[in-house]
Amino acid sequence: MILSSPSTALRPVSRLFFARAAVAVICLSAIATLCGWAFSLPALRSLVPGAVEMKVNTALAFLMAGLALYTQLRRRSSIAENAAIVLACAAAAIGAATLSEYLFGWQLGIDQLFIRDNARAYNPVPGRMSPMTAVAFVAAGIALSSMARPALRAMTVFAAAALLAISSISLLGYLWNAREVITDRWLPPVALNTAICFALLAVAIFLALPRAVAKSSAMGPDLRGVEIKVLIGFLVALALLIFAGGYTYTTSIAFADSVEWVAHTQEVRVSLAELSASVANAELAQRDFLLSAEQGRKDAFELLIAESTKRLELLAGLLQDNPSQETNLTVLRSAVSRRIEVMRGAFTAFDHFGVGAARAVVAVARRINVGSAADILAQTSRMDEVEVGLLRERQAESAHNRVITFLSLLITLALATMLFMGLFRGIRGEMKRRENLEQELEAKAKQLGESNQELESFSYSVSHDLRAPLRAIDGFALMIEEDYIARLDGEGRRYLAVIRENTKRMGALVDDLLAFSRLGRQAVAKSAVNMDALVREVLDEALRDHKGTPPLIQMEHLPIAHADRGLLRQVWANLISNALKYCSKSERPTITLSGQRGATECAYVIKDNGVGFNMDYVEKLFGVFQRLHRTDEFEGTGVGLAIVHRIISRHGGRIWAEGKINQGAVFTFALPLGENDG
Repeated sequence: MILSSPSTALRPVSRLFFARAAVAVICLSAIATLCGWAFSLPALRSLVPGAVEMKVNTALAFLMAGLALYTQLRRRSSIAENAAIVLACAAAAIGAATLSEYLFGWQLGIDQLFIRDNARAYNPVPGRMSPMTAVAFVAAGIALSSMARPALRAMTVFAAAALLAISSISLLGYLWNAREVITDRWLPPVALNTAICFALLAVAIFLALPRAVAKSSAMGPDLRGVEIKVLIGFLVALALLIFAGGYTYTTSIAFADSVEWVAHTQEVRVSLAELSASVANAELAQRDFLLSAEQGRKDAFELLIAESTKRLELLAGLLQDNPSQETNLTVLRSAVSRRIEVMRGAFTAFDHFGVGAARAVVAVARRINVGSAADILAQTSRMDEVEVGLLRERQAESAHNRVITFLSLLITLALATMLFMGLFRGIRGEMKRRENLEQELEAKAKQLGESNQELESFSYSVSHDLRAPLRAIDGFALMIEEDYIARLDGEGRRYLAVIRENTKRMGALVDDLLAFSRLGRQAVAKSAVNMDALVREVLDEALRDHKGTPPLIQMEHLPIAHADRGLLRQVWANLISNALKYCSKSERPTITLSGQRGATECAYVIKDNGVGFNMDYVEKLFGVFQRLHRTDEFEGTGVGLAIVHRIISRHGGRIWAEGKINQGAVFTFALPLGENDG
C-alpha cells in the first residue's frame, strides 16, 4: 500500500524538519531552565540578567507542549495521538490553574510545588508565571489537541495565531525596551526566553499543519509566483514598519522623558524659591513679634519654620539624581539650620530678658556673620543657577527629541504609504494581467471545447459507422466457416480464424472508443456511494467471468465517496479486471483493496502481485491505445485506463500508479470530499 497518512503526506520534508528543530529548541530551553532552578543558576533561567525569569511551571508546561507536538509529528497510531492530546491538555491545565489564581485570588499551591522561587526581579508572587503566559498555554493546549483532527483546523489556526500574537507583543516589548510590557507596570511580564519559546511553538504548529490538497490548474504556477511576491512584499513592509515603529516609540519615550526632566528642573527651582521665601517670611514674623509681642506672630513663625523644613525634605528627594546639587543642598541645609537657630535664640532671649536681649542676640549674629539670611539667599541663588543651566540643556534636548519624533513619524508614514502603494500597484498589475490571461483562457477554452465536441462527434460517428462493416465481415466469415469449411485446407481455415479474431478485437476496440467518447457527453450525477457494497458487487461479477486461478482478495473498509455511482462502477470494473488479468500468471495471485479518508479527499488503493510494469513508462498508462505489454501476453485494447482517468478527472480527482517489473502494481485514485462530508 503506497498511501501514507494524510497528516504527513501533505507536509513537505523541509517543513517537518524546521518544525522538529523548533520543538528541539523549546525542549532544550525548558530543560535548561529546570536545571537553572535546580542548581541555582540564574543565567539558565533568563536571557537578560536581572530581568524576569522563566518559572518552573512554565518550563514543565513547555516540555509537555514540545513532547505533544513532537508526538503529533511522528504520529503512527491512535495511542500516540491520545498521548499527545494528554500532554497538551496537561500544559493547558497548568495555564488554566494559574489563570484562575489571578482571576479569583485562589492559592492552589502549584507555584512553588517543586522548587522554592528565590528570584527577585518582577516577582509579585513567587513561582507564578505571568497571566499572559497562562493564557498562551491554554491557547497552545487547544491548538495541539485539535490539530490531529482536520475538521478542527480552523480552531488550531486561531489558537496558534493567539499564541503567536502574545509572543510577538512580548518580543516587541523587549526589542523596543517598552517598560509597559517588560516590567510589572500593568501585569507581571513574560520572560524573554518564554516569549521566544512561544513564538517557536506557534511557528512549529503552523508548519506541522498538513496543507490542503490544491486542485491542479493551468494558472497554478503563476498564482504561486504572485503569492510569493505578495508575501515577500508584506514581510518587508512589516519588518520596516516594526523597525520604524520601534524607533518612533523610543524617540517618543525620550521626548517624554526630556519633558519630565524639564518639569523636574522647574520644580526644583520653584522649591528653592519657596524655601527662600519661607525663611524670609519667618524672619519677618520674628521681627513683628519682637516689636509687638503678639503670640500670633510667634505661631506664624513656627508654621513658616515647619514649611521650610518640608521644603528641604522635598528638595532632598528631587535632587537625588544630581550629586553636585546634593552637596549644595547640604550647605543650604546647614545655613538654614543656623538661621533658624539664631532666630530661636532671639525668641528665647525675649522670653527671659526682654526685647533688648533679643535685639542683642540678633546684632551679635549679624556682627559675626553666623546664620544670616544672606547666606541662604546666596546658596539658593547658586543652586538655582545650576538648575537654570540644566534647564537650558534639557529644554534643548526636549526640542531635539521633539523634532526627531516628528521626523520619525513622518518617515514611518511615508514608508508605510510607499510600501503599501507599491504592494497595491503590484497586486493591481497582477490582477490586470490575470484578467487578460483569464480572457485568453476563456477564448482558448471555448475553442478547445468546440474542437473537443467536434472531435468527440467525429470519433463517435467513425466508431459507430465502423460497427456495420465489422459485423458484415464477421458475419460473412462465419458463413464461410459454416458453409465452405470442408472446401478449405488447413491454411485457409487458419486465415479465416485470424480474420474472425481480429474482427472481434476490432469490435471490442470500437466499443471501448464509443464508451470513451460517450464520457465527454455524459452528465456526472454525484451522490453518496457506499464503496464497500459497490466494490463487492464488481468483484462478484469479475470473479464469475474469471477463468484463471481464483486470487486471494484482501479488502479493508472503504470510506464513502461522493460521486456518480455508475461511473465509479466502470472505474472499479476496469481496475479490478486489470488486476485479475495481470496477476493471473502468479503462483498465488493476491489483490488488496483499501482506502483512507483525508482532510480534503478520500483515497482508494488497489494492489496486485502481478507482472507489474516499468516506471519509466508510467506516463503512458492512462493514454488511449497505450499498452505496456504485448497483445499475445495479455489481451486488451489500451482504452480501459484512459476511461478510468477520464472519469476520475471529471469528478475533480486524481489517479496515479506505481509498479515494478514482476513485483506487482499499485493504482491509487483520490476523490474530493462532498459538501456535507466532515
